[in-house]
Amino acid sequence: MSVQIIRDVLVDIVGTQVGHYAPDKSWADKYAVYGETGAPTAVSADDTPENLVLTGEIYYYTTEEFDKTVDRICMGLTEAGVSWSVTQIGYDAELRQINYQIHWEVACGPGEIY
Repeated sequence: MSVQIIRDVLVDIVGTQVGHYAPDKSWADKYAVYGETGAPTAVSADDTPENLVLTGEIYYYTTEEFDKTVDRICMGLTEAGVSWSVTQIGYDAELRQINYQIHWEVACGPGEIY
């Protein structure tokens, strides 16, 4: 598995308004941004990483109250075999936007991050 599974889940659910690390400046209503934050070694053998757990964050932004897209993102991650947790929910009064932060972890081998 690679980080591209995160992109694929988001594109399937959110559509084309998915950015890697940054949103397009024209997006205003509903969009998602994801990015990797680390790849700690889960298992080593002979000083060589055998298994990595790639970690990262998804930020989903919406102007819709009780937006079911958040549930669909979480279900999509589960179905794809991705570990996740919703770590923060906030509101930006200036933008009138609700934002969700979802932490994810993907197991991969060396050389399989992308």
